[in-house]
Amino acid sequence: DEISYILEGEVTIQVGEQLIQAPVGTLVVKPRGIQHCFWNVGSAPARLLEIITPAGLEHYFEELASLVSEGVPPDPARRSALYEKYHLTVDRTAAEALLEHYHLKF
Repeated sequence: DEISYILEGEVTIQVGEQLIQAPVGTLVVKPRGIQHCFWNVGSAPARLLEIITPAGLEHYFEELASLVSEGVPPDPARRSALYEKYHLTVDRTAAEALLEHYHLKF
């Protein structure tokens, strides 16, 4: 399970089919097994606190950060290997649709 608490800025969080506009002070629960993602809706930086249980997934985010260069998506093969390492399932079709629909960059 994950809990997001918005510290700064505003993000949109998708949990299943629900879209949540999350300004500062918003708390959102993302249960395990339910597809979820979030993105920054503005041009200003956003900061959020992520609480994940059970522990261990924080290492995924550390490794993902090391793969990302400023404005350059990580190599797809390395990203896929990271997903597999942490037993993550990514719906690439849904992800691509979100990127296109909201004009987002990975």
